[in-house]
Amino acid sequence: MDAVTAITADHRLLEDLFRRVRAAEGDEPFALLTEIEARLSAHNLAEENHVFPALMPGEPVYEGNHVHDEAAEKVAQAQRLLGTEYFAPVFDDFVSAVRDHVEEEEQEILPVLAGAVSPSRLEDLGRAFEERRVAELRQKGFVEAGH
Repeated sequence: MDAVTAITADHRLLEDLFRRVRAAEGDEPFALLTEIEARLSAHNLAEENHVFPALMPGEPVYEGNHVHDEAAEKVAQAQRLLGTEYFAPVFDDFVSAVRDHVEEEEQEILPVLAGAVSPSRLEDLGRAFEERRVAELRQKGFVEAGH
C-alpha cells in the first residue's frame, strides 16, 4: 500500500472511531478515546519519521506536531468530562480540529508527497509508515487486524 493510501485509510479509521464514541455507552467511550489517542500518536510518529522527511526541500513544511500534541490534551480532557454536560462540546472541538488537520494533510501535503517521489518510493514509504504505526500501536497494547 502506498503512503497516501495508508495515511488516508488511517484517517477514515479515525472518523469511524469518532462515530463510535458518539454512539457508545457505559465505559466504552473512555476505551475508544484511549484508542483514538494511541492511533493519533502512532500515526504522527509514523508520518514524522518515515513519510514526511521524503518531501523535497522547498515544499510546504508540515506543522503537524502541535496539532497532535493538542489532540492528546483534548482526548485527556474529554475523558475527564465523560458523563458530564461538558463532554460533547470538548469532544466536538477535538473532532473539528482533527478534521481540519486531516483536510489540510489530504488536500495540501499528500498531493505534494505523491508528486515528489516515484511510485515505488511511495510504496516503500507506505510500508515504512504501516510498520511504524503498527509497532507503536502494539507498544500501547493495540493489535491491528491483518498485522
